[in-house]
Amino acid sequence: MSSNDIQQKWGELIPKGGLVQDTLILNQKEHILGRRGDLRVDNPKVSGQHCVLRYDYIKKKAYIIDVSQNGTSLFDKKLDKNNEVELENGDLVNLLKDKSQWIGYIFKLIDSSADSSKNQQDTATKNNTDQKELEQSLVQQKLNEKEQQEQTEQIKKMQKELEERLKKVKEDDDHFEKDSTCVICIDLLYNPYVMTPCLHNYCCDCMSELLKKDDITCPQCRKKPISVQKNYQLNNLIDAFIKRNPDKKWQEEVIQKKNESNLLNKQFLDQINEKLSNKAKKVGKHQREPQSYSESEDSDHQSNRHYSEEEDEEDEEEEYLNFQPQQYFGQNYNYIMPAHLNRCVECQNARQDDNFKCSPYQQHIKCINCDKMMPQRNDNNLYPQNCIICEKSFCNLYFNQDCSSKYNSSISNHLKLFQDLPIPQVLNFNLLSGRNEEIQVLVDYIQDDEMRTLIIYDYVNEHFVKQGKFKYEICQKFMKTTANKSFDINSDTPICTGCWPNIWSQMVLKYRMAIKDQLPKQVQDKPDCWYGVNCNTRNPYHNKRFNHACPQVQNI
Repeated sequence: MSSNDIQQKWGELIPKGGLVQDTLILNQKEHILGRRGDLRVDNPKVSGQHCVLRYDYIKKKAYIIDVSQNGTSLFDKKLDKNNEVELENGDLVNLLKDKSQWIGYIFKLIDSSADSSKNQQDTATKNNTDQKELEQSLVQQKLNEKEQQEQTEQIKKMQKELEERLKKVKEDDDHFEKDSTCVICIDLLYNPYVMTPCLHNYCCDCMSELLKKDDITCPQCRKKPISVQKNYQLNNLIDAFIKRNPDKKWQEEVIQKKNESNLLNKQFLDQINEKLSNKAKKVGKHQREPQSYSESEDSDHQSNRHYSEEEDEEDEEEEYLNFQPQQYFGQNYNYIMPAHLNRCVECQNARQDDNFKCSPYQQHIKCINCDKMMPQRNDNNLYPQNCIICEKSFCNLYFNQDCSSKYNSSISNHLKLFQDLPIPQVLNFNLLSGRNEEIQVLVDYIQDDEMRTLIIYDYVNEHFVKQGKFKYEICQKFMKTTANKSFDINSDTPICTGCWPNIWSQMVLKYRMAIKDQLPKQVQDKPDCWYGVNCNTRNPYHNKRFNHACPQVQNI
């Protein structure tokens, strides 16, 4: 901008936000505001040419044009890039505004007409304090209006969310009522009792009538029960349902009638269960007609006896009595259970993508979050069900739907492929065993706060993970443990969000070790500590003298 372009002063930019102090004078037809503009703002988050300020001396109007990378806003309204917008006296121009940093200016428009006299200028100078207070009041008024509008929108949003939740609760209650209806009296289950192994429930009075018969069978599936017990869990759910829907409560005469017809006291139940148990113990003990075959064929035929369909059904009941849940996947506490003893979605309907349907003796595993059962497919690459680190089972990837803990949805872990795991936003100082000196080396090496973790992730992903060279190791070299395990990590490796922070910690260590030759000489010359990341010494002199971004080599 040449000196010939300098015109009369037509405006000022009064600093706001605390990060800038100097008032900027506007006395040219065009100004560039930014790190490399004629109006300089020294901040790394401000673009070199952040915005352009223009003034039309004929129309006596000022304009602003955003040309930045991060955006410019008037008050809280972000400007469209390369779009000219008129500036008004008192407008708040924000170059940067977040929770930690705020760089803004209040625009003050000054009358630039040639007829302005020196007395008018003196008067304006004299009333400068009043003008500032007026400008501040105007800005505060606009901010208050904006805040009030945001509060109104927030209230509307909360009301809408509440309505949706109430609607969802109503739908869930409708489904619950339908599923909790006794098929005998066609009423909501009252004091329910359950038959095993079919797990069908009936009201206490309806169950009493069923147990009076000599040949006891379930009315829904026609199978013979092996025991009858009170369903306390379902009874509690029904009580909670009645509290939410008082109009669904049974009438007093109905409650009285059901209580009078209830015969299921402890003595009666013990007798019934003993009777059912004795019948079940006889399953499989059948007399078979002798078959004639030669002595040479005797050994072959001993293992090839033929059973009738009735014998198979009774053997299935005996299998249920003898079935013991097995612990699966170490600390997972999931059970492997045959399909005919514990139903899942794919026991009833075939899977859409590959038409898979559970066989009669399909083994099942349980989701650690929601307890949903799913078939054990034994192919964690094609059907990801288990975290390869902790070996816990999750259903969200297998069923391709959200899954949350039935106890606390806010702390649920999920299974994700490595390439879909969230990249941390900041480089926490608890990495590299919490040694600030080692983390500071990375902070100094990568000075861009916003891109630091992304640079580390991309480097390790490109040079190690995608090359098949990254291993997550649980051993004494990298952590204080007696275990010795190693896991190959690639882009499609299923990992739960609970194990991800430990893998990220080793990725940071891998990156720190890989760039050692590019670090300052004083860092390169540090000898490695024998105990590396596992060193217990917290002496500042020791931390500065030795490098701890390395594996342990002593006492392994």
